[in-house]
Amino acid sequence: MDAHLAALAAAAAQQLFARSRTDRWHRSRDELTGLLARFSPGGVDREALTDELEDSREEFLTARREGDIAAAADVEAGWRARLRRLLRASPAVAGPLRDLLARWSTADDAPR
Repeated sequence: MDAHLAALAAAAAQQLFARSRTDRWHRSRDELTGLLARFSPGGVDREALTDELEDSREEFLTARREGDIAAAADVEAGWRARLRRLLRASPAVAGPLRDLLARWSTADDAPR
């Protein structure tokens, strides 16, 4: 896989979970769900994906609260791997994922 795409997947997963601790979470979750639904080969069940993201968020936040940095990193790594697989299967998602990451990184929409 192209190093740029791997870095994109890593940055998106990192930003997603940075946002899990903010009031921007629901918007970010919904934006990523929409992106995955649009580009996943064979489609994806939006409700199931939303539930999966919520479960991952809860697992991540619980691990952080308990000081289990390794467990929190594992949750983020799982989504990083999932995004890498999506980029490998559907390279066209790279542009929209970059755009999403750019929106998440702007001063007006940065995690607070």
